[in-house]
Amino acid sequence: MALTKVGVELLEGITASTAELNLLDGVTSTTAELNILDGVTATAVELNILDGVTATAVELNYTEGVTSNIQTQIDNIDSAVFVGDIAVPPSQFTSALAGSGTVSSEGSGLYINSGTTAGSTSIQNQIATSLFRGVGQANFRYSSDYSLEFWVSSISSNTTNGKAWYMITGTGVAADPTTAAVGFRVDQLALKGLSVTSGGSVTALDLSTSLSAGVLTHLVVTRVGSTMTWYVDGVSKGSITSGLANGDSVGRLVLSTTNGIDTANNYAGLYRFRFRTVQ
Repeated sequence: MALTKVGVELLEGITASTAELNLLDGVTSTTAELNILDGVTATAVELNILDGVTATAVELNYTEGVTSNIQTQIDNIDSAVFVGDIAVPPSQFTSALAGSGTVSSEGSGLYINSGTTAGSTSIQNQIATSLFRGVGQANFRYSSDYSLEFWVSSISSNTTNGKAWYMITGTGVAADPTTAAVGFRVDQLALKGLSVTSGGSVTALDLSTSLSAGVLTHLVVTRVGSTMTWYVDGVSKGSITSGLANGDSVGRLVLSTTNGIDTANNYAGLYRFRFRTVQ
């Protein structure tokens, strides 16, 4: 085809070499497709980072909102999460008995009884300075996220004033602690969600559930953020906004019972304890 005057005028001002013009040889992209590149400032090396990527847009969007190294965050979580599982009776328990209180093994667990002398108590208190020393922590952070699990049994309850406690606290007592504590209180057979601040302010949340005599029951208390929730056999029974302030203090596993002013037995059994906590 002969080059026309119009064709020549179209070439006016072009400074590209033959080799440069030949770069367009075989290009089938439309103007719209080429315009997708408008504003791109990435280098070839930067674009080649995408070479081999098979993630979908949905998968890539999982990283939305990430503000720091993901692996570092995972490593930090791993180093802060502590898990323990104790088959009862563990050797680190010691007894504190008053009046006619007794302690014995009951199957695979620990069985305590106030006895029939009024005002008697039986306390099983962990000897170690802190339950959590076994996972590298001196104290328990009551304001952290955690889950505490107790497998318990109440053999029977013949008292009208008797109580029992399954709890983490700093001291072994057969009463609501006057220092930070979390766990369960049993009034006769009625379950209460127990939370005690470091200043001794007691919350005993009515869980509207009673232990069945001789039946193994799974009790769990969790804290996520500032919300504490109590579960009985996997069912949520109540929640509160925790009043436990930030800070660490001793956390011992304590099982205790008292018959109050009654001349009757008050029993409690603990068969297993498991915890998971971010310290």
